[in-house]
Amino acid sequence: GDAVIAGPNATNVTTNVPATLGGVLPGPNENNHASVDPSTIDAFFDAANYVGAFSSTETEATNWAAGWTYELFANPGCPTGTTEDGTLGGTRRCTLTGVIASGTVRLTAGNVYQIIGRVDVGVDRTGTGTAGSAAQLIIDPGVTVAGASNADVLIVNRGSQVFVNGTRSAPVVLTSVDDVTGAQLSPVNATREWAGMIVLGRAPIRRCSTAVTQGAVDCQNAIEGVLAATGSDALYGGATANDNSGRINYLQIRYAGAVLPNATSGDDLNGLTLGGVGSGTEIDYVQVHNNGDDGIEIFGGTVNLKHIILTGELDDTFDCDDGWNGMLQFLIGIQSSSLNGVTSTQPDRLIECSNHPGASSGGTLQTNPTIANFTLVGVPGGASAGTGNGLSFNASGGTPGATVRLINGVVTGADQCLAVDASSPVPVLNSILFDCADPANTSGDAAIAAGTTTNVTTNVSNTLSPAVAGGRPFINGSAETSATALDPNTVNSFFTSTNYIGAVQNVSDPWWRSWSCGLESGSSC
Repeated sequence: GDAVIAGPNATNVTTNVPATLGGVLPGPNENNHASVDPSTIDAFFDAANYVGAFSSTETEATNWAAGWTYELFANPGCPTGTTEDGTLGGTRRCTLTGVIASGTVRLTAGNVYQIIGRVDVGVDRTGTGTAGSAAQLIIDPGVTVAGASNADVLIVNRGSQVFVNGTRSAPVVLTSVDDVTGAQLSPVNATREWAGMIVLGRAPIRRCSTAVTQGAVDCQNAIEGVLAATGSDALYGGATANDNSGRINYLQIRYAGAVLPNATSGDDLNGLTLGGVGSGTEIDYVQVHNNGDDGIEIFGGTVNLKHIILTGELDDTFDCDDGWNGMLQFLIGIQSSSLNGVTSTQPDRLIECSNHPGASSGGTLQTNPTIANFTLVGVPGGASAGTGNGLSFNASGGTPGATVRLINGVVTGADQCLAVDASSPVPVLNSILFDCADPANTSGDAAIAAGTTTNVTTNVSNTLSPAVAGGRPFINGSAETSATALDPNTVNSFFTSTNYIGAVQNVSDPWWRSWSCGLESGSSC
């Protein structure tokens, strides 16, 4: 009888689902649970759209019980799976190292966490999920995780999950120990102080390491930089398009991109690397700042992203390869030599997308993303043959080039706004404003940029404005406001409907504010 009451005959009752509470605050299972608004039952109740006592946006310091209750939020020390080791920057230090082979490790607020060496979440479960073991890493709002050297890297393996539960008022920060302790000689110029974050999944990829069909369950590859550095592969790829590697919300990744020990020269890491990550994964509100390689690089998969800020990267601002068929909306990308002080290699392309053949025996999977509502601010004189490309879509080894659809964009500041390999399929550009010294680098590209596709405007001076006096220019001005836009929601329901080009509509558009850093005067990282 009790089983019937607790079972599926009762509304929204879920049995035998493990709790993921952080103390009394909700975790991913609680946040994802369907709820009933109690105010619809009786007016006595306050409206609520969550289960449990606290919502997903509440923290230890900002909730209805904070400040007047006793020891409800007392910090019990370093959580299970970590080791207490003195203090770091005046806060208790909990270290995390090795492999989280199974179960859940939750990084709770009130501590600072230091990763030491290669930290693996789970053991690779392969494309079929028949080997290895799954684990979860949960990071609570406001938590800081730091690395001290180029050996320190966080890897979420296939079949495992990461839940970064940052909020607008309490983002999660992955950064360097020098940043936490204030030991950076020049924070504005700091970069490559630790390695970075890698998330791997079982969604289809194009570049197989063996002669199998692209996108097949046994099409896999080792993510760049990791094998030579650690002696063991970190693999990605499979045939599960909706694979779920977890959720990342309100995350800053600062000063990463170091070359892992013993890796091939120049094989430095991206701030956030996504390999074969599936569409079941949620990535929303992420900033990568002053990274030593690309800000974000995506290798295949079907993952979608929203609200991305990439500032001061040494190589490409955003890079996609190997059959990525996902979507991205609301992207701010800003290059600046003043951020990192490196002139020998910086910066390269604002967006680069390409294909690589690998050892695949066949298949038709192409890199083919759709990117909407972006503002890309480059600087001239980048690393690509002495010129900085805004958008670069290219081929490799005689393969077809990347196919890309771009909607509602602004590209400015680079030497060339557009560079497309002759072998590439023609990209589709809708409602793009180009403002570069040279809109395109070949006659074919010039035809693309000049309007063979819809609503592409070249040689129009941008009127982008900073957030406040002294801030970075990325908010639409009169030229952007007057441009004709295409509603991306008519292309795919993933996209939020917009009637403007660019990432930030006007000064009243706040999506980038309060959780990010370095975008306006007085806001440093």
